Amino acid sequence: MSGKNEILIQVRDLQKHFGSGSIHALDGVSADIRRGEVVVVIGPSGSGKSTFLRSINRMNDLTEGVRVRGSLTFHSREIYGPDWDV
Repeated sequence: MSGKNEILIQVRDLQKHFGSGSIHALDGVSADIRRGEVVVVIGPSGSGKSTFLRSINRMNDLTEGVRVRGSLTFHSREIYGPDWDV
């Protein structure tokens, strides 16, 4: 699918844990971000806004003890898939 309604980033049941799992930073986040949309992430301090954005950009790849579950795709390719060249 291409054009204005094309889903560029699709998030399904994204969960992110730090450490031994005691810190549950994201729990069940789902969203579709379409071409041309402006997306605003708002919430109180500590609600996971930066963690969500860091997940899309894979900025926690080198952080020890981070576990990511769920699906996060860009142009229908799994961002955390083994064939993605970071």
